[in-house]
Amino acid sequence: MVLISAVEPSTWAGEDCALAAQNLMLAGWSLGLGSCWIGNVQFYLNSPEGKRLLGLPDGCVPAAPIIVGYPASQPVPVPRNEPVVSWIG
Repeated sequence: MVLISAVEPSTWAGEDCALAAQNLMLAGWSLGLGSCWIGNVQFYLNSPEGKRLLGLPDGCVPAAPIIVGYPASQPVPVPRNEPVVSWIG
């Protein structure tokens, strides 16, 4: 697991961590790795017990727990709808 964390208070902490997680996951995919953002564990990791388990300092907020590994198989591509684009102006 890779845990992306933020130091609070920060105006853009959530957005910055989400972007870092996306970049991590895309970079992993380019190297043949699979990944998944494990949202349920985020609440535990933000608890005093979870922070103590990971040795996180005070003020550190776990934002994106990402599991990374080699997938057993490749998913079948999902058909996509054509995008709807509306021009304004």
